[in-house]
Amino acid sequence: MAKKHLINTMFFILLILNGYGQEERSYIRTGNAFFADSNYSAADSMYQKASETNPNSIEAQYNSANSKYAQNENIGAITDYENIISKLDEGATKAQCYHNLGNAYLKSEKLKEAIESYKNALRINPKDKETRYNLAYAMSLLKKKQNKENENNEDNKDNKEKNEDNKEKNEDNKEKNEDNKEKNEDGKDNKEKNEDGEDNKKKNEDGKDSQSEDESKKNKSSDNNKESESRSEEKQNQQKQESKTISKEKANQLLKQLESNEKAIRERIIKSQMKKVPRKKIEKDW
Repeated sequence: MAKKHLINTMFFILLILNGYGQEERSYIRTGNAFFADSNYSAADSMYQKASETNPNSIEAQYNSANSKYAQNENIGAITDYENIISKLDEGATKAQCYHNLGNAYLKSEKLKEAIESYKNALRINPKDKETRYNLAYAMSLLKKKQNKENENNEDNKDNKEKNEDNKEKNEDNKEKNEDNKEKNEDGKDNKEKNEDGEDNKKKNEDGKDSQSEDESKKNKSSDNNKESESRSEEKQNQQKQESKTISKEKANQLLKQLESNEKAIRERIIKSQMKKVPRKKIEKDW
């Protein structure tokens, strides 16, 4: 009885597994039909159900990665390919998986990873011309990218040197600006000094004008004083001349008077002498 019960249990398990297997295959077949009609989203949905039915289904996982790749879901495709590639046996399927992985990396512009995937595919299937062509194409893109990066590096180097030169020029300009600023400050001081000089000059001119006016007044006063002195002197000279003229007339009068007096005196003297001297008798001797 125990042996018969064990046989019945094993048979029941096989029936269940067979049922799961048939369900998985049904999902995969339906997914393949959708894939053939380019309905990649519906196909991926069927492959996902097949994987849920049998998580170890390599075929369902591989087909799901292919459907993601066909929809340009490159990140999801790369993840799926990387997860199942180690589970595949060496052969055409694994080589094709590496080929598809390289394409997904290429579309994602991860050139180094794409090149490595194509090389792995060619190690398994060296006669795959499409993989060889994709490898050459990926390598040419990488070379162009590197050349461009080198050019950019050179440009960056040149730009860096130019920036250094510009930095030095800016420093020089900054120093010149500082010098000019100092000169402007000096010029401002000089301008203020010049303005002060102009003010002093104006004050000096005003002082000169005032001094000149004072001197003019002084000269005028001096001229007035001189004129007054000249008038006074002329008056004095006139008075002297008048005095001299009066004195001369008086002198003439006095002289005349003296002469008259002298004449009178002489006459008196002569008369007096004539009275005193006796007359002698003059004898005529003829």
